[in-house]
Amino acid sequence: MQKIYVELMEIDIAKRYFEAELKFNVLLADVNKIIAESVQDVIK
Repeated sequence: MQKIYVELMEIDIAKRYFEAELKFNVLLADVNKIIAESVQDVIK
């Protein structure tokens, strides 16, 4: 798996896809955190 990942990272479009996916996952985690905090505030 690691070998395939290294090979894919040498392809520019694949590298940009993985970088975009990582940024999207961080964004989604941030949104989920904000929602969870808001729900906690309402419950209290």
